[in-house]
Amino acid sequence: MITLRDETPSDRGGIRKVTIEAFANSEFGHNGEADLIDAVRAATDQTLSLVAIHGTQVVGHILFSPVSIECAHRTIHGIGLGPLSVLPAFQRKGIGSQLVEAGLRRLVSRNTPFSVVAGHPGFYTRFGFVPSADYGITHGFAGMPQEVFFIRADSMQSLQDLRGGLAFYLPAFGAQHNTVVEQCVAPEQRSTQVFEIERGSSPSSDGGRAHPEMNEEQHATTERNLGEQPIARLMAAGNLTRHDLVAASTQQITHKMVARACKGRWLTPNTKNKVLDALNKAAGKTYAMRDVFNY
Repeated sequence: MITLRDETPSDRGGIRKVTIEAFANSEFGHNGEADLIDAVRAATDQTLSLVAIHGTQVVGHILFSPVSIECAHRTIHGIGLGPLSVLPAFQRKGIGSQLVEAGLRRLVSRNTPFSVVAGHPGFYTRFGFVPSADYGITHGFAGMPQEVFFIRADSMQSLQDLRGGLAFYLPAFGAQHNTVVEQCVAPEQRSTQVFEIERGSSPSSDGGRAHPEMNEEQHATTERNLGEQPIARLMAAGNLTRHDLVAASTQQITHKMVARACKGRWLTPNTKNKVLDALNKAAGKTYAMRDVFNY
């Protein structure tokens, strides 16, 4: 039997285990989601964190944390969903769906004006999420397609009031910046304004995470292919293999991480830093991030 409840401090080890195993078992591998959860906890107590329990074991977890949408005339505060994780042995049993539904019910009871998520459209649209791009609402994460960003609000009017806004997560999620066409205006003012938002937010001390990628059980977000990266050329020039970087790393990188780095599969800042460090150790060089990645 599965029971859902609020996270307690004694659950944190189990949550970390669930998060690592769930994402490691996904197409993209674990990319710092467990560290992100720790960073969010350290940054704010304004979260909703639920666990799924089987017996005494944590088998699933969902985190909601503050998100604001900035408009020309106001800032509206809501919530962001993710990460969402379920142990591989308990996937395909609806536990992820139960966690999402329970969390959203709690948010409704709190009169939370909106919730956002970056994730698989085939999953999150079941719960009333719609493409944020339909309302001109965008995130500011470089390299993450707007097509995987979804929003859910308490009414159609709420969505209209948010139209054209830019969503900001906590700094722990990574740097966020963008230029947007602003259409989010006060009800009595309906003129479109263009303005630039430029907000650089430093990653947390553990390197942060560049976007709030979710998966429900085995569903990961849409692939982000940025093309072969300079690291592939540097490794070839130095006769370095994936194994060389893994062996040189002191931060537990994997062969899959290095392969994704070379092919241009989108990586979080935390993972990019780990790969860069491993490359420098293996090559005996001091490459900068811009030498290794073009995003």
